[in-house]
Amino acid sequence: MPTLIFPDRPGNWDISDLKYAATSLNWGTYAMRYRVPDDTQFDSPVLYGDPLFCDIVAVQLGVRLLDQPHDFLLRLDKRFTKRQITLTTLARARKELTKPTFVKSAIDKSITARVYSSGADLPDRNVAPDHLPVLLSEPVRWLLEWRLFVRWGHILAYSLYFREGALDIARTREEQADMLQYAVPLVEEIAELLPDGVVLDIGIIDGSGWAVVEANPVWGGGIYGCEPQYVLHALKVGTVSSESKSPFLRPAIRLEEES
Repeated sequence: MPTLIFPDRPGNWDISDLKYAATSLNWGTYAMRYRVPDDTQFDSPVLYGDPLFCDIVAVQLGVRLLDQPHDFLLRLDKRFTKRQITLTTLARARKELTKPTFVKSAIDKSITARVYSSGADLPDRNVAPDHLPVLLSEPVRWLLEWRLFVRWGHILAYSLYFREGALDIARTREEQADMLQYAVPLVEEIAELLPDGVVLDIGIIDGSGWAVVEANPVWGGGIYGCEPQYVLHALKVGTVSSESKSPFLRPAIRLEEES
């Protein structure tokens, strides 16, 4: 029986909804801090939470996590991105950016993802290291942004989450149909570039049309208005055994031994 494992933090509505859905599917649920209690075992752990929590707990449980490659957006045909995107280091970006550019970390959320007017405005090395890989893209205006939970190349759950930069999960039937008309063939075409379970964000760029926003780990994506039960089926394939040979394995961290 799968067990949904999540951080012991009150007030997280995503976790509350997923916990309720897990119970309805006869899954186990387990809230914990960063240390797995001694003599605690799970037959089929399914992790959900922030990267630090999931990385630390995965090592203790002897499982691995799936993650999309840092250069995922660069692997896509430009007809799916509709904007110029490059991958570099934070140190180079600080030196080379001379015009407004959207900058986000390629591996975590250690810097705020936003448009920076120049390299001088980027966080210094006291905030993020020089070697941090960052994605640079030309600024665009997203009219709508949708979140898709994808498993094995099929969309299991979806939700609108931003409308012109503001949180909004309400959508019309016409908007939903338009999104699916774009998303279903897109996911089928790029399935080989995606882990077995992944969060894929897509949207409409003002003046350019539908495009891929980004991909994120399925075990850490906010669910917004997605159906929790279907989200769980995508989450289930995001935690894999230590013997997995998937090309999308997230690097395992090394925990310091207690003295």
